Amino acid sequence: MRHRVLQRRSAWPALAAEAHGAWHATGDPDAADGGADGGARRGADGGTDAGRDAVREVAHDLEVAVTAVVTRDIDEVDDGTLRDELQLLTRTRNRLDARRSAVMSALSRRDAARARTARPDNPRAGEQAARQLRNDLAGDLGLTHGEVKQAQQLDKRLADAPVARAAFAEGSISQRHAEVIADCLQHVADARRMAELDAELTEAARRMNPVELGKYARGRLIELDNTAAEEAARARRQRRSARLSLTPDGYQQLFARLPGIAGETVATAVHAFRRPDSPGEHRTPEQATADAVVAMAEAALASAAAPRQHGVRPHVVVTVSEESVARSRGTADTVWSGPLPFDEVEDVFDDSTVCRLVHDARGVPTEASEGVRTVPAGVYRGIVDRDGGCIADGCDQKPQWCQVMHLGVPYRFQGRLTIKTAALGCSYHHDRLDRRGWTVTWFDGRPVLHHPDKPPRRPPSRGDPP
Repeated sequence: MRHRVLQRRSAWPALAAEAHGAWHATGDPDAADGGADGGARRGADGGTDAGRDAVREVAHDLEVAVTAVVTRDIDEVDDGTLRDELQLLTRTRNRLDARRSAVMSALSRRDAARARTARPDNPRAGEQAARQLRNDLAGDLGLTHGEVKQAQQLDKRLADAPVARAAFAEGSISQRHAEVIADCLQHVADARRMAELDAELTEAARRMNPVELGKYARGRLIELDNTAAEEAARARRQRRSARLSLTPDGYQQLFARLPGIAGETVATAVHAFRRPDSPGEHRTPEQATADAVVAMAEAALASAAAPRQHGVRPHVVVTVSEESVARSRGTADTVWSGPLPFDEVEDVFDDSTVCRLVHDARGVPTEASEGVRTVPAGVYRGIVDRDGGCIADGCDQKPQWCQVMHLGVPYRFQGRLTIKTAALGCSYHHDRLDRRGWTVTWFDGRPVLHHPDKPPRRPPSRGDPP
């Protein structure tokens, strides 16, 4: 058994293997312990000295080859050769992923078999051994338990997909491609149809990314076996999940897996609330999607459909001291996200219900006032009719994407909103007014927000500032 490093094109090292036995991607890991001699001395774990020596030799050669590749100066290699290298690296990674999956699966089978033999009176001995192995591998390899389990199960699931299994082992499809094919085939009962789909989907995987392949596979399954497709859809619904958690650095982290029509509903809502960038605003797609999720949540809380608790509609609660309000700095406490700097919640006062709480010396609330809206309904209707959207020069954000901005004395300083001291602004331009020194100029009774060094382009028509 021997690996060698070859020179190719511009002389960058390429991994080329004349692999056999234990380290060949398509080899049988369950046979790796025995070796060719059959009579070699076995250790306590069933392995032979010859087998271990072979593994050490291959591991050394592999380490040398990989080191030669990763230490090559990229700046010395032309673009065409780098593209070739990417192809080779991707193919090699796929082959190693296939081998890792097979090795993990073999270890799991062996541990389970030994546990069942050692504890025949325990019907769950094999399952418990497999779980303990996942824990050990996760710690040893720096993987999550889910990643280990997924890799272990993939090799087993590909037993009914020999074409996909071979393509994965030779590196022409990735682990994600193999998982898509295995997911599709597990619901097909007819052996002939399964074989046809195995070949068809494997060929499609060579020219599609995993997401495209998933769409194609689900469509073909519906066409060929509607009963199997319905079963697959039910299985996906059972695996639905969502998790919302606070990270140590203060993010609310949202992760969700939503199948079928549930996923389509959320995707439709996100795209509906995904507003275009305001003039001067440059967001990444991820930032635009994050803003859309927040807008969806705001719309949900503002609707009468949100469930009430003790007769009160759910709402964002921010608690600040009068001293912090007066100084415009300090700590603002929230229910779910913990303490925030006052600057981050300052805009909340522009459009909110304010309730005053009195605490005793121990910090226990002893008195609470009635809530007072900072933006009366009549004022809001008036500024929507007057402004029609964000008042920033050149911005066309509609009212539903806007917040109410204080143009006069802020509410925290006892300022009261009227039609003449309020205006609509998108979140981007609201920040420009409150924190970036932008100014408002009035034309014919209508406010225009603009940079102080750039006169507004909208010419005055008639009238003077109010």
